[in-house]
Formats: sequence, structure tokens, C-alpha cells
Amino acid sequence: MSEQERDKWLAEALATRDLERVQPNMGAAGDRINDARRHVRSARLLASEDPTLAIAACHDAIRKALTAHMTPAGLRPRGGEGDHRIVLHYARYRLADASRQRI
Repeated sequence: MSEQERDKWLAEALATRDLERVQPNMGAAGDRINDARRHVRSARLLASEDPTLAIAACHDAIRKALTAHMTPAGLRPRGGEGDHRIVLHYARYRLADASRQRI
């Protein structure tokens, strides 16, 4: 995916207000990373007794880690219906080929 495609996606997500511009906040990003780590630890404890709940915890950990990545860039999902979808789209469009792009 080209940088132009990634930039186009971001512009569209902001125009449709799927994403909002906010004040970049490293503290909030750290809090989300800590939440994600806690969810992973919980998933490990739950895995043998309730694997379905463990998977849900992992899903939420991924979402929080992705949201943590957005925060220092001054972005956040608008909230409400479609919130999880936009976070996954962010990962697809903004983190695609991350080793070859500036983040």
C-alpha cells in the first residue's frame, strides 16, 4: 500500500469523523498499553478455564494497543457504533508495511 493511499484513508476517516483530532497524549497512550498488558495477563489466566473469554480479552488488548498507537499522533476513534471497525482500519491503512514507512 502506498503512502498516498494511507494518507487518503486518513483524510477520509477524518472527513467522515470516524477519527477525531485530539491533543497528543503520551500519558494516555501509556495507560492504554498498560490496559492491554493487563488484558493479556488475564487472558493467560483464563485460557484453560474459559478460552472464549480469553480470546475476547486478547481482542480488547489488541484494540487498546492500536488506540495507544493513535494517541501520540493526536487521533482517536469517534466512539460509539463502528468504533472497533475504525481501529482495525487504522491498523490496516496506517500500519501497513510499517517497516517501510515513517510512523
